[in-house]
Amino acid sequence: MFCYIASIDNTGVVKRFHYYLSRQLIGDGTEIRMKKELEFNNNKYIITECWNYYRVELALQDEGNIPWYIENFIQYEIYDDFVSFYYEPNSQDWASPNYDEVISYKECKYGEDVKEIIENAIDLDGYPMLYVDMEYLRSEGWYHELLIIGYDTEEEKYKCVVKIDKAPFWIVEEYSIDKVIKAFELGRDYFYKDIKSSIILSSLHYPFTILSVNHGNDRRVRINRVYNSINLMLNSCETGVIGEQTYAEEDIRWQCKYRGVGIYKVFFGKLYEILKEENMSFLLKYKQPILSLKKLEENKKGMIYRIRYLEENGYIKNCDAIISGYKKIVTYVRISLNLLEKFIITENLKCIDSFAIYMKKASLLEAIILKEILNKIEESYIENERRISKTL
Repeated sequence: MFCYIASIDNTGVVKRFHYYLSRQLIGDGTEIRMKKELEFNNNKYIITECWNYYRVELALQDEGNIPWYIENFIQYEIYDDFVSFYYEPNSQDWASPNYDEVISYKECKYGEDVKEIIENAIDLDGYPMLYVDMEYLRSEGWYHELLIIGYDTEEEKYKCVVKIDKAPFWIVEEYSIDKVIKAFELGRDYFYKDIKSSIILSSLHYPFTILSVNHGNDRRVRINRVYNSINLMLNSCETGVIGEQTYAEEDIRWQCKYRGVGIYKVFFGKLYEILKEENMSFLLKYKQPILSLKKLEENKKGMIYRIRYLEENGYIKNCDAIISGYKKIVTYVRISLNLLEKFIITENLKCIDSFAIYMKKASLLEAIILKEILNKIEESYIENERRISKTL
C-alpha cells in the first residue's frame, strides 16, 4: 500500500511530499508494519536551544498555533558567564515556556517495549522523543534528546532529527533500530543516575515521551502578553547576585543575570574588558560569548517575524520603521560577530573597540524600538475602544 501526500503552499507550489507505506499483509493474513514517515518541515525558528527547537518545529506545523508562538520567546536573558536562555517570566518550566496549549505528551514507563511504543506512536501521528547517548549513536556529542519521525521495518531503520555542532546544526539521519534503542538505554540509565538533574529535566518529559501536535487552535494573539513582555524588556537591566543553575547537571553558582536592553551591557562592558585583558585566548578556550551573540541575532530576527505578523493580522499599524530598526540591530549583531571572529585571527584591539561600539548602538536603538512598539499597541487599544484580544 503506497500513498503520496503533497503539501501545497498558498501560491499553489508543492512544498514537499510525504511518503507512506504503513502496513502490509503477509500470507496468513497477519498485518505487519513496513514504513511510515511523519511530516517535519525543519523551518528552524529556534536553533540555539535544542529542547525548544524540536517542540516549536512541531507546534508550528499547525498554523493555528502561531499566536502562541508570537506571545513567547520574546525575552532573553544572559548570565555573567555568558550563558543565555530565552526567558518566560510566567513559566515554571526550566528555560522553556508552557507548551500545554500546543503540544501533548504521553510519557513512557521504564521497562515498556520501546520498539513497539515508537512504531505504534508513529502510526498514530505521534513523535517519539528519546534521551540518548549521542556518542554511541553517531560517535560525537553527549547525552541529548532525539526525535524520531519515521520507521522502516524492512530496512530496520529509524529516521531521526539530530543536532550536530556545525551548520546546518539540525539534520535528518537514519540509524538502525537496534542502535537507537541501545543508545536510548544508555541515555536512560545516565538520566536516572543523578536524582537532582533528573527531577529538573523531568519538565522536558525525559527520558522517553511521545509528542503530539494539538490541532484546532483558532484563537487570536493575546496582545496584552506581548505588551507585558515588551514593557519588561524596556525596563529590565540586571539582577543582583543570585544562585542559579544554568544547566541541570551543574551545581548552583552565584552570579548576576541581565535581561531586556540590559543584555547588551554584558557584551560592550564585561566581555569587552575581558578581551582587553586576556586577548583572543578567552574566546579560543570559551565559545559561549559567540554562541550567545548568535542567540541574540536569532532573537531579533524573531522580533521581525512577530511585528510583521501583528501588523499583517491587524493588531498594530504602520510598522515599517520598527521592522527597519530591527533589521539594523540584526546587522549590528552580525557585524559584532564578524569582528570577534576577526579579532581571534588578527588580535587587533581595534576589532573589539568597534565591537563595543556596535553593541552600544544596538542597545540604544532597541530601547527606541521597544518604546515605539508599546506606543503602537496603546494606539491600537484606544482605536479598538480599549479592548484587548484575549480568549484564554
